Amino acid sequence: MSEEKRTRRVTGNDSIDGLLLLLLGLILVIWPQSAMHVVVMILGGAIALFGVARCVVFFQPGMSGRQGKDLLGAAIMVVLGIAMLVKSGFFVGILYLIIGAVVALGCVLMGLKVLRLRGGDKLQQILATVFGVALLILAVLIFVNPSSLGSFLFRLQGIALLVEGVSMILVKPRA
Repeated sequence: MSEEKRTRRVTGNDSIDGLLLLLLGLILVIWPQSAMHVVVMILGGAIALFGVARCVVFFQPGMSGRQGKDLLGAAIMVVLGIAMLVKSGFFVGILYLIIGAVVALGCVLMGLKVLRLRGGDKLQQILATVFGVALLILAVLIFVNPSSLGSFLFRLQGIALLVEGVSMILVKPRA
């Protein structure tokens, strides 16, 4: 079953999907910092619940192959999840740095692509170089001022969701 058919089965209506995307996009554009805190808290809750579930499974009778490291990992997940719920501001800062690291990794991968393109198509090489430098600048800016750039990236994602929501409402899908 295609992704589109699965999505339609959930809501059944592009207009409803579009309105939900508009709502989420507005939230990200208007309140990016609060949205980031909510994301961290949702991740924290999910990690804590997954850790609790692993603890429960560990103590179920008849489970073979249990090791102490399984219980330790589950306990660490519970503690980390609770910490993320309690100190979301601290973990928002860490999340910004993770985003910066991902962008820096993208820069490295783009640099490797440029090296592979040597002697090949000059336009691809120039474009890869330009995007690699842009990613490098973005990564440095994220590391220098993580909260402002994190808010900017969340707002940018919100704008993308707004555009997608409007297009889903206005453009009728092909049958």
